[in-house]
Amino acid sequence: MRYLVIYGSAGCTLCERVRDWAEELSSEFPFSLDYIDVRNDPGLESEYGDDIPIVFLDGRELGRGKIERNRLRELLEEEL
Repeated sequence: MRYLVIYGSAGCTLCERVRDWAEELSSEFPFSLDYIDVRNDPGLESEYGDDIPIVFLDGRELGRGKIERNRLRELLEEEL
């Protein structure tokens, strides 16, 4: 099983939207999803705070910032 991680933050509507899209797409693509709130870790907040959401698949960055649903689908189709 592949592992998709979204780094985001509570209250970030774009982050929540990307997480919701990933949850929907998980029924079509074989991956496990984890959402990490960068505000819970000062190191992650310092590293990623200005660029959220950031999407990683198996540790490799797929995209950051404004990611549209169709783009997320395309990225997953390319990788999975």
